[in-house]
Amino acid sequence: MTRKTYAPRRRNVGFGLIELMITLGIGLALVAIAVAVSSGVRADSNASKMQTQVLQISSQATTMANGGAFDGMTLATLIRAEKIPNSWIVDNDGTQTVRNPFGGDITLDADGGRLDVISTNVPAGVCTTVVNNTMGSFSQILVGTEQIETDATPAEIANACADSGAPVQMTFRTGVQPAAMD
Repeated sequence: MTRKTYAPRRRNVGFGLIELMITLGIGLALVAIAVAVSSGVRADSNASKMQTQVLQISSQATTMANGGAFDGMTLATLIRAEKIPNSWIVDNDGTQTVRNPFGGDITLDADGGRLDVISTNVPAGVCTTVVNNTMGSFSQILVGTEQIETDATPAEIANACADSGAPVQMTFRTGVQPAAMD
């Protein structure tokens, strides 16, 4: 009797097409989650940096004014007095300016007993966080031209910040608005 011999069955090694597609899908989902998380962390970090800039500039200007009037106070005055960290200063065609982490300018507007620290190009999504975190440090905060009241609800703050959906200008006011002249 002859015996038939069969060749041993070859096992497929590696991934099949379906297994490869599932693995790639899971990998892409994990990458998407990581990117979303890192974007949120970066936005929070930049919001914190801008808050630090605004608070420090306001504090240094107040210290230099020595409790008096802010007349003549400019960003250039603070830069010359070395009251602003060098890492914040950008040379813009021979003029030194301060940029916020979002690429906008930070400027000062002073008038008597009032000092405004103005930050431009602030993303609407970061605006609410910045307002909430700095509310007690300034006499007034304006988003665009809209004043945020100290007793504003989170919904009112979010509405003011997201009105246009575009980056906003934020004004952080120290002191009082001079009385209107009649």
